[in-house]
Amino acid sequence: MTKKIPYNLHWDSMPINIAHAFGDEKPAGKHGFLRAVGEDFVFEDGTKARFWGVNINAGANFPEHRQAEKVAKRLSSVGVNLVRTHQLDAEWACPNIFEFERGEQKPDTRSFDERSMDRLDYFLYCLKNEGIYIYLDFITYRRFKAGDGVENAHLLRTMGKPFALFDRKLIELQKEYMYELLNHVNPYTGLAYKDDPAIALADMINETDIMQVAYLPIDKVEPYFSNLKRAYQEETGDTSEVDFGDKNRPSKVTEFLFNIQKRYHDEMISYAKSIGAKMPLTGTNWAVTKLMPMTLENADFMDAHEYYNMASQHKFRHSSQMSDDVVIPKRLCFHNVNGKPFFCSEWNMQWPNRHRAEAPIYIAAVGALQNWGGYAVHTYRYGNINEDNITQKLGRNVSLGGGSSRGSFDVYNDPALFGLFYHASLITRRGDVQTARESVTRGFTKEYLLENFGYDYDIIGKTVCEKHKVYMSFDGKSEGDYMYSEPQVTSDTGELFRDKEKGYGLIRTERTKAVYGSFAGMKIDLGDVTVSCENPYGTIAMSSLDNNAITASEHILLTAIGNADNTDAEYNEEETSLVKEGVAPVLIDVIEAKISIKTEKKNLIVHAVDPEGFFTGALDSTYEDGIFTFSIGEKYESMYYLIQTL
Repeated sequence: MTKKIPYNLHWDSMPINIAHAFGDEKPAGKHGFLRAVGEDFVFEDGTKARFWGVNINAGANFPEHRQAEKVAKRLSSVGVNLVRTHQLDAEWACPNIFEFERGEQKPDTRSFDERSMDRLDYFLYCLKNEGIYIYLDFITYRRFKAGDGVENAHLLRTMGKPFALFDRKLIELQKEYMYELLNHVNPYTGLAYKDDPAIALADMINETDIMQVAYLPIDKVEPYFSNLKRAYQEETGDTSEVDFGDKNRPSKVTEFLFNIQKRYHDEMISYAKSIGAKMPLTGTNWAVTKLMPMTLENADFMDAHEYYNMASQHKFRHSSQMSDDVVIPKRLCFHNVNGKPFFCSEWNMQWPNRHRAEAPIYIAAVGALQNWGGYAVHTYRYGNINEDNITQKLGRNVSLGGGSSRGSFDVYNDPALFGLFYHASLITRRGDVQTARESVTRGFTKEYLLENFGYDYDIIGKTVCEKHKVYMSFDGKSEGDYMYSEPQVTSDTGELFRDKEKGYGLIRTERTKAVYGSFAGMKIDLGDVTVSCENPYGTIAMSSLDNNAITASEHILLTAIGNADNTDAEYNEEETSLVKEGVAPVLIDVIEAKISIKTEKKNLIVHAVDPEGFFTGALDSTYEDGIFTFSIGEKYESMYYLIQTL
């Protein structure tokens, strides 16, 4: 039976700080404004940028000043260098950009609350000082009100979906919001948002695809629906009754919706630039149709969101990407359009899935192989409460639109996810994993996509994204073996490996080595490092912190983590629903393993590190014939170990 120990990640600190491994990157913006140059993000001074980031959701964007300082330092310490300020406009959150607290009801959403803005400004200032860049959302969860001059506002969905893409009043309100936010001067930086190079990226509208059927049927809210039908008749000359939500609709209906989406992106991006936005811009980040990337022809970069078995604590299943065909990186490949940078602004493999510790460094490694611009997990946190009963256990109920499962997205205190950000950020930002040497392209034509607009996870092979770089194009030309689907796959660089049948993956680079998934009873060869472990699943990762190869390093971080869950958490018999969420402290699986490192350093010592950063004991070790050997999990159990010279 797997041993368990308490291991809380404190909300205001982390046990180890690796910021030094990235050099002097403070403050954010020191390299000038970000630019989209071909498929890369590049700063004005020529420095290539990659981001390992987090979303900060809803009320968590408005922390008290002291808390803002601590959160910024904590994020920097694990290597985070980007924050997406998500859901600033969420009316269900408190605070939000329009209302600081529940009390007097505001009649409209056309002005920012001064207290909310003060907290947001100071938070962005703290993030900038810690070398952390900002990704702005312009409309995400705004609920328009009658006082905004919006007809039947109470009948509209959040953001006015999908009518916000074409209704002139709703578009003008979005432009007004964008103008006010970009021209707002942060008193702590002395710069308007549009003039601050620390604000690196922005999107126009969150997760909106008017062409989709299954996820966004078009509501018959008036006068919007009639206006949509009238616009269709005028544009196509077709006066027949149209069902926009029919999955078998004629291609001319889909093309009409395509044109609405594309015109919206083009207009909003053009407007943002006309009022001085200097950061790379995109339209949206959500494709339920294969046509969506084509609507972003004039965007500076591509963005997408993907989750593995998105679930809640009330309905989920334990499953592993290591033995699956439909993995997060594969789904993201469809959005990687040749000639543009790509960024994933939302991903997660949520608690309570006991296999989630495989996710952070696995997707970071494949992203680096693909030369993507980076990731931001959804989400770091929703709120600001710091009491132990909230922060020292996983998950909490957060009501949103009648649901109560949003707390399963929080990662800030999850050892199995946030606890591995050290290695993921090094892989992404430091370039520990090389970009693929070869590429393949999946080509489509607009005509084909108009007839086959539905999302399709099988348009590329099951494992090709882990072997070569994958592009999408819209000239109809495909190149290379984009349907590669072997159960064992090795990247063309030789650094990444996954065995889908056995259910484990490897990273074998000079500065980072890792094994994750189900590898019990195997002797894993990571190249100059071997690992033997009996735990049924987990992740063992090792990264040099002095930028030397592990074989020459005097400062190595070792992280070993399996599942993490609350004390006394209880599940139904099928383990598909949480019956009792449990209490603090968080308990982690103790990984028991024998590890050998080929190294020229004869005076290494392995220290177990507790949640406060204390050394709790030195592990027994041997050095013989150039091999340093030790075991973890038998004595001084932990999830973090530092291997250092004396």
